[in-house]
Amino acid sequence: MEGEPQELEGEIHAFDGAWHGACLMEALRLDAALVCFRCGKHPSEIPTYVMCGQEEGITAAEYVRREEGTLNPENGHFACDDCYIAIGQPAARFPDRWRAP
Repeated sequence: MEGEPQELEGEIHAFDGAWHGACLMEALRLDAALVCFRCGKHPSEIPTYVMCGQEEGITAAEYVRREEGTLNPENGHFACDDCYIAIGQPAARFPDRWRAP
């Protein structure tokens, strides 16, 4: 229905620049659960993730959850771009990948 929030397959979707209350609480919970292991910033504090999320119509935290290759799903840690570069851009051969501690 037009003008009403939509939740598709458990994902949070923006519409008309506004968030439904329940979706906002979930977005805040997800953002608080994700943190760069080195600088301690959350996705919403990192302009790159905010911008990429806006381009996709999702939150910065949802963008990190979907796209950040360094995300450790067990503890919610990831390496933001600046920190990943600062630690020497660790990598692992496929199918393994480097994950934030």
